[in-house]
Amino acid sequence: MQSDDPQALAEKHKKQTEALMLDSDFKRKEREKMEIEMEIKTLQRKKAQVEAELFEKDHQLKKTEADIVMLHNEIIKIKHQLMAL
Repeated sequence: MQSDDPQALAEKHKKQTEALMLDSDFKRKEREKMEIEMEIKTLQRKKAQVEAELFEKDHQLKKTEADIVMLHNEIIKIKHQLMAL
């Protein structure tokens, strides 16, 4: 009988131990993968938020620049009117 063979039993035990270690490594890698995926999703949400904030600030900047041009033109217009008096 092969099951009584000490060498066969040792080999079987070795393979069982190897399988348990590989299973443990597999589960650890799966957890690591899930953590990385969660971090990616969090970063993607943050990225979307930053992009929205950037868009809003860019819009504010353009509006402020337009206001500056308008005010500058008004100043020039008033200076011309003062010089004409």
